[in-house]
Amino acid sequence: PAISGPGVVITSGFWKYSALVPTAAMVNINGRVKRANGQGIPHAILTLSRADGSMRTVKTSPFGYYQFDQVMAGEMVVLGVSLKGFTFSQPIIAVVADDEIVDLDFIGEIN
Repeated sequence: PAISGPGVVITSGFWKYSALVPTAAMVNINGRVKRANGQGIPHAILTLSRADGSMRTVKTSPFGYYQFDQVMAGEMVVLGVSLKGFTFSQPIIAVVADDEIVDLDFIGEIN
């Protein structure tokens, strides 16, 4: 219903309201799995775990490089690395992907 007078219109009732929600940007996380001497470790398995329990896995390149594409900005993720025959000084790293994360490296040595 509407009530109107000189220069005024008052309308009551319900309107469909849609909140404006910012679009979440996507970022990349990359780095290298290497030995303490800087030599890359190929074929290491990296796992990215999200708060909802989902996981993504990538393998390192022949020079030890890895990349996770399309990670939601602001999301907290846990990265883990493993490779048979190697031990890692810090095998699990938790990060908040506020922006592109570059050079997130893991250091490993042969058992």
